[in-house]
Amino acid sequence: MIKGIIIASYKSGGVLFQRYYGRDLSTVSAQARFLQKVRDTTAIEWPALIQESPEECAYADGMHITYKLMGDVVVTVVGVDEHDQMLLLEFCRAFEAAVKKVLKIKPNADVSMELRILQSYSKVSMIVEEMIIDGDIDHLDANMIAAVIKM
Repeated sequence: MIKGIIIASYKSGGVLFQRYYGRDLSTVSAQARFLQKVRDTTAIEWPALIQESPEECAYADGMHITYKLMGDVVVTVVGVDEHDQMLLLEFCRAFEAAVKKVLKIKPNADVSMELRILQSYSKVSMIVEEMIIDGDIDHLDANMIAAVIKM
């Protein structure tokens, strides 16, 4: 099950977008504790996203955590059980492709993803809602997601 997806600014660490799944994350205080646990696990490794690899994986407290640098934002996806790092990495790559397709961002374009995500928050929400249903990954095809959102 996917526990959450968090998009944060690489520079400030401020959360731009977040979605949580599961009964144990239904309160704001539970979400805040979860976010802090994820940050404590991943934030120290964020410099490696630029220097070494734009994708990293971690494991903490039974949670698989995958985070990916996408321009000037970091997309973090947390899963448990069958949602391991490989599936989460596939999800991150498909999410990036869907965002770029839906927001019409050209490959290798020098744009602020932070600004584009804030300007197109509703479209980002729709992308996530198409990809994750009740905590399970449903679609990973960027073309199909873009077609559904375009309707």
